[in-house]
Amino acid sequence: MKKTMFEQNDGRQPKYALEQPYAPAQVTAVNTQYAAILMNNYASAFGELTTINTYNYQSIVIQPVNSDLSTALQQIAIVEMHHLRLLGQTIFLLGGNPRYMCMQKKQPVYWQGRMVDYKTDLKHLLQHNINSEQYTIDCYQHDCTLIDDPFIVTMLQHFVADEEIHLRVFNDYLNLC
Repeated sequence: MKKTMFEQNDGRQPKYALEQPYAPAQVTAVNTQYAAILMNNYASAFGELTTINTYNYQSIVIQPVNSDLSTALQQIAIVEMHHLRLLGQTIFLLGGNPRYMCMQKKQPVYWQGRMVDYKTDLKHLLQHNINSEQYTIDCYQHDCTLIDDPFIVTMLQHFVADEEIHLRVFNDYLNLC
């Protein structure tokens, strides 16, 4: 059987997330300010909801051209779904409402399908995904400096490690173009 470029030497499937399981959503106390911070990661134009839908779309349209990348996008989207669920649960525990929205200039901005990047050029979408993953890493790291809750910080650090894996995967695919 032919191995893909990301298949591990022992024949196991490629790795798109840390091997350690996610801790359940937990907070030290209700804090709506922390919930508001997490809402941008949850459902903004650069949040997990947008990322999931972007990768799902890309997986569909790229499949006839590059089935390995299509599969990778599907698997990465599943990891992002775990992030979305944990963020939503955490926002709720913090006293927030995990609606698909964020605040911009003190106004609610509800998630919309037009937030998805619908371009299909392979190099463009890989570069977009690289930029998006790096931006997400930067946001999570910044949020760790604003949030004084060890449970949330640990969760965000786990997400950063996953996003770094995604970043490497997309860079590796881009280098093949």
